[in-house]
Amino acid sequence: MGENTSLIDNCQSDGKYKYIQIDFGKIFREQVLPWFTLHNVPQADSVILTHEHAGDVLGLD
Repeated sequence: MGENTSLIDNCQSDGKYKYIQIDFGKIFREQVLPWFTLHNVPQADSVILTHEHAGDVLGLD
C-alpha cells in the first residue's frame, strides 16, 4: 500500500467492512489516500500505531 503502512479490511457478520490502518508513513497523503480512492475505502475506522518513529507517524495529521 504505502511505505511503512498496512490496512486490514475486516468483513463483519452483517457484510459491512471495517478498515484498520496500521501506521502512517511520512508521505501517507500522497501514497495511501489515492490507494483508498482506487479501492473504494471510505475511511479508516481504527488506527494502530506500532511505535513512534517518524517514518510511521508523520503522516498522521
